[in-house]
Amino acid sequence: MCNVNRSALVAGAGHARDALPVGTAHGRDASFARTAHGHGPLIQQQPQAVSGIAPQTCRRGKQISPHRYIRGFTLLEVLVALVVLAVALVALTRTASNETEAFDALRQRSLAGWVAANALTDLRLQPGLPATGRNDGSARLAGRQWPWRMEVKATPSPGIRRLHVSVYEPGDDPARGATPVWVMDGFDSDQLEP
Repeated sequence: MCNVNRSALVAGAGHARDALPVGTAHGRDASFARTAHGHGPLIQQQPQAVSGIAPQTCRRGKQISPHRYIRGFTLLEVLVALVVLAVALVALTRTASNETEAFDALRQRSLAGWVAANALTDLRLQPGLPATGRNDGSARLAGRQWPWRMEVKATPSPGIRRLHVSVYEPGDDPARGATPVWVMDGFDSDQLEP
């Protein structure tokens, strides 16, 4: 890699205004300058340092013109920028994924709550007091079949029953110990008038 010092200039023969920059001419690297009068054949000159700064060279010994060097981003700077961008994109993607999962879970719980409320309402609308015990059923809501389990328990008051409804994810089996999505408690009585 070539390092160029912008302050390093090459002086030609005679005056500095007559000097040409170091470059490639006729297939070889050389420094050329006209004579002091500004005309005549080009003569090869040895590059000299201005203010004691040596001309810059590459590994192969070629001299570089400070006028042909344009500073850009280094490979390290580009890689660091790409790493920062990648980390930001991963964090943004993870946040969006978490928000989507949270929305889906909220939707599931809302639908399961409606299924549980419907099951309690259906049982309360039946005439008479429900018998104690457990029964399973399912309800279709939002295009999916939601399994539920209802437990009817006696209370200290003979005319009141406690109702406990558990709603499960579609495809889960309550008999196999699946975890309910929503649980709701309620009461039923034959002593209440509509």
